[in-house]
Amino acid sequence: MPTIKTFIKFAFIAVGVVILITYMLGGLDGVKGLMGG
Repeated sequence: MPTIKTFIKFAFIAVGVVILITYMLGGLDGVKGLMGG
C-alpha cells in the first residue's frame, strides 16, 4: 500500500513535469498564462 509520503513525492514530481512541459512549450508566456497572469 502506498504511503502518504509516497503520494506527496509523486504529486511533487507530477507538478514539476507539468511545469517543465509548460515552460518548454510556451516559455515565460506559458508560465504566466498557467498562473493566470
